[in-house]
Amino acid sequence: MTENLVAIVIINYNSSKYTIECLKSIKDVVDPNFNYSIIIIDNNSKTDDYKELKTFVKAQQDIKLVRSKVNLGFSGANMLAVQHTNSEYVFFLNNDTILLNDCISILYNFMKSNKDVGVCTGQMFNTDLSFHHSFNYFQHYQYDF
Repeated sequence: MTENLVAIVIINYNSSKYTIECLKSIKDVVDPNFNYSIIIIDNNSKTDDYKELKTFVKAQQDIKLVRSKVNLGFSGANMLAVQHTNSEYVFFLNNDTILLNDCISILYNFMKSNKDVGVCTGQMFNTDLSFHHSFNYFQHYQYDF
């Protein structure tokens, strides 16, 4: 049985100021009654950066901070984080993101209502709030052999 509906996974690498602002935005917009957790992997940041993040996280009950002994890269750190989740869904969130609304519960409700969907994400905006593609198609080359 899962403990949380959604686990929010965030990777920090020498960017605790961004991570802290991201965490504050989550706390500001996500419904406090929504059952979620936050797992942060510190990807072997410099000691001062890690200490700054650790100090902020100490005051939070629903945030788990795990420090990797080596830099695992972005995907490796995400896979480490998944090992620390106990949730129905995992939401991978870049640490330089600021949430503008409660997209966590919105996306959760979308997934629950659309059983044929396997993956979804929120809409991205630039810092000036102009539209930014959340995904794109990559050009490919056709080779004639």
